[in-house]
Amino acid sequence: MNIPGFTTTTLLEFHAKVTECLKKDDENPNAQKDYGVRSFNDWRTFADGIETELTTRGISFTAIPW
Repeated sequence: MNIPGFTTTTLLEFHAKVTECLKKDDENPNAQKDYGVRSFNDWRTFADGIETELTTRGISFTAIPW
């Protein structure tokens, strides 16, 4: 995915959505999580790429609490 090609607004929206999905998974007491954020490394790879790009652009954000 071409993360640097996205607008800053889009990156912030993606970041917020990953954070929201992680929170929902963590709050879900069932073994089967809705999104599997902690189960699938793709989520972490994507989020790390977003955070790296936001840092490169000098944009303030709260890092995802893995």
